[in-house]
Amino acid sequence: MKLEFKDTRMLLANVNARSEVHGEEREPAGDLKLEAFLPNDVLVEFDPALRSLLYHFDDAQQRDLVDEGRKGDPAYVPDLRLPKLMGPFRWDDEMQGATISLHVRGEKSRVELADVKVNNFQIEVQEGGTVLLSFRVQAHPDERKFGKLCTLIQNEVEVTLTPAAEEAPAN
Repeated sequence: MKLEFKDTRMLLANVNARSEVHGEEREPAGDLKLEAFLPNDVLVEFDPALRSLLYHFDDAQQRDLVDEGRKGDPAYVPDLRLPKLMGPFRWDDEMQGATISLHVRGEKSRVELADVKVNNFQIEVQEGGTVLLSFRVQAHPDERKFGKLCTLIQNEVEVTLTPAAEEAPAN
């Protein structure tokens, strides 16, 4: 999986501090829960068929002029194919070795975390072509970064998520 975001507005819903055992030592660790309302084209990052499975363009729907102008656009699929599908569903996949950066608009500093694991995806489809995506980031922030993250709980942050670089195949 290669999910990627560049300065995307998200809610830092929660920060959970914990520790992990590494051999004989305990190491600080934490889980971040992030949530964002995104266009449904993000579903293609999970599986190329997922957006067309959940959305389509319904010619019977009454539209405003802006939406009518996009009628021929094959990427414009705002209508739920299964409107009785309620609540979020989980997506079982993960990214390892990613880098995440969280930034609050108007502030100079960023919280950057390397070698994180991204998982626990939940997707909630909504009429109009929007999805609510939430996911967990498992990281090992130091004390200073933990402190900053805790001050950002329930605040909107700009998130840049970069997948791990692929290793070159061995010859």
